[in-house]
Amino acid sequence: LNYDTSHAANLATFDTEDTGRAKSTGAKKMFSYKFVLAAMISFCLGIAVYQLLEREDSESQKPTGLRAQQMPVSIARVTGLNGDLIWTGDRGQIVRSPKVGMDLAGGTIEGLAPDSWFELRFNDGSTVMISGSSLLTFGDDGQKVLRLREGHLSGNVSPQPAGSPMLIRTRSAVLKVLGTQFTMEADLASTDLMVSVGSVQLQRISDGKEVVVEAQHQVTTDQDQGLLPIRVPGSVFSWKSRIDVQGGNYG
Repeated sequence: LNYDTSHAANLATFDTEDTGRAKSTGAKKMFSYKFVLAAMISFCLGIAVYQLLEREDSESQKPTGLRAQQMPVSIARVTGLNGDLIWTGDRGQIVRSPKVGMDLAGGTIEGLAPDSWFELRFNDGSTVMISGSSLLTFGDDGQKVLRLREGHLSGNVSPQPAGSPMLIRTRSAVLKVLGTQFTMEADLASTDLMVSVGSVQLQRISDGKEVVVEAQHQVTTDQDQGLLPIRVPGSVFSWKSRIDVQGGNYG
């Protein structure tokens, strides 16, 4: 009986030790599994965070690149102005009272008062000036294209590339300017042109007739005038030069 009791006690002790070892081994395995699992999760999270940061960085750079590609290129600079003026950009931005030194990529400038004037210098040194109640749209995509809807415009145009004269459109005429000094005025019915230096080719829209206006000559698109250039006395240009110099750099 004592042997059986002792043997049973030994077996119980062995069972307890085996159970303890099993639990210890299981705990170790569970710890190892949890450690490996945590490491894998951390690794995956690290990769995910890295990819997310890379994507955000890439996305943050895309708009910058797009803005750089879409950033309008300046074609001219404001060199003088006076009075009430409004500039409207090609993309709809509106600037009331533009400033001297402002770079422009095209658009429309409007003089709102009789004493308003605005001088613009293109990158090649050509200058144009509107005065009074005038409305001018301008652009340069390898060729300067201006539209004088109404009002008075003076120009001092540098020699233009072959085949790409400065074009000035009004409601009644199209002017081709290669390099010259001139003044012009446009309204709903007609366009008047006076050339002081060089020459300007003018086409009347109503009938397609063309004429080259030489220095110290003027012409009008009025049908009654026959589109014939008329010589202007030199004294008129001297007086006109003094008036223009007061408003901008024209002569």
